[in-house]
Amino acid sequence: MLNDNGKETPAGSFSKYTAHKFLSYLQTNNPEKLMHFKVLKRDRSHQFWKRDPLAIEISGESIFLQKLEYIHNNP
Repeated sequence: MLNDNGKETPAGSFSKYTAHKFLSYLQTNNPEKLMHFKVLKRDRSHQFWKRDPLAIEISGESIFLQKLEYIHNNP
């Protein structure tokens, strides 16, 4: 994850991949929830991630576990 993936950064590549997976999953399994992510943009119809989020490098297991705990225990 240290090099760009074509024109994308690792964080951008992750965001794009997961957004496509979220879109596909919700279209198939929960289309009513998909409405919550609808946007009126020229380049997309749905948005799952904030634009330009602050990426935090996960350099070890302890940092990973701390971030995972934060994600699961904070609204």
